[in-house]
Formats: sequence, C-alpha cells, structure tokens
Amino acid sequence: MKKLIAVVSLVAVAGFGFAVSASEGWVGGDTNTNVIVTNENSAYIKTDAKSEAETGENKANADSAAVGGSSRAKGGMIETGDADATTEVAVVANTNETEINVGCGCEGGDGDTHTNLEVHNANVAKVKTKAKSEAETGDNEANASSAAVGGSSRARGGMIMTGAASAWTAVGVIANTNWTLINHP
Repeated sequence: MKKLIAVVSLVAVAGFGFAVSASEGWVGGDTNTNVIVTNENSAYIKTDAKSEAETGENKANADSAAVGGSSRAKGGMIETGDADATTEVAVVANTNETEINVGCGCEGGDGDTHTNLEVHNANVAKVKTKAKSEAETGDNEANASSAAVGGSSRARGGMIMTGAASAWTAVGVIANTNWTLINHP
C-alpha cells in the first residue's frame, strides 16, 4: 500500500505593479517635470507545514501449543508499500514593479526641459517558516513461540517486508524585491 500526504502552501503578499507616464509640454521656455513614486510595504508571514506517511507498526506472530501430539504454527507475512511524504512551502512578499515613461513632447521648442525622477522603496518583511516531512516503514515485529507436553511442536515466526521510506522538504522565500524601469527617449 502506498501512502502519500503532501502539503503545499503558497503565500503571496503585497505585490503590485505601478506605471507612471510624464511628458513635458513646450510652453515657450524652460519646462520642469517632477515625478515622485513611493512604495512602502510591510509583511509578517508565519507558516507551519508538516507531512507524514507511515506503513510501519505491523506485527506477524506465530503461537502454537500441543498436549500429547504435535503442533505446527507459521506466522503471518506482512508486506508494506512505500511511505512517501512531501512538504513544499513558497512565500513571496513585498514585490514592487515600477515603470516610468518620460517623453519630451517639446518638438520645435527652444527652451530647456528637465525631468526630476525620484523612486523610493521601503520594504520590511518578517518571515517565520517551519516545515517538516517524515516517512516511516519501521517499528515492525515478527515473533514465534511454541509449547509442547508429550509431543513435538514447531513454530515459525512471521515475515515482514517493508517498502522504501522517503521524505522531501522544500522551502523558498522571496521578499523585498524592487524593480524599477525608467524609459526616457
């Protein structure tokens, strides 16, 4: 028998894109354009993920007793499948994408144009992640016991064959990512 338990957690917090377009217009003299972009993010993320798979804690026993004759006993056979456990946690927090397109718009003008750009990013993230995977095929028992009075007795213990146990855990955290693109012809 194959047992599989998987826990997948995906958390996305405070991610957004921001685009600004600014064009200076010709007014017959000097032109100034101010563009100020402020991104502020805060995130507190706590994850606790666990997966567990088990095919163990099996027993195969043989007991026999004889009085004035013979007795034979064979224990049972247990064959377990694989135990697989997988835990995956992915956390993405505080992602800012800022694109600023600044065009001149001053064709044929005879004045000076100035564009002042300011981009302020402030991100704070506190991430606590706990992840655990556990797989077991063990803690099995095979026993034999016999007793005879005035005869013979034979007992054969049980047999246990277990499958493979595998556990896999993956944790990924991406926090406080800022991307700024300024397009200026």
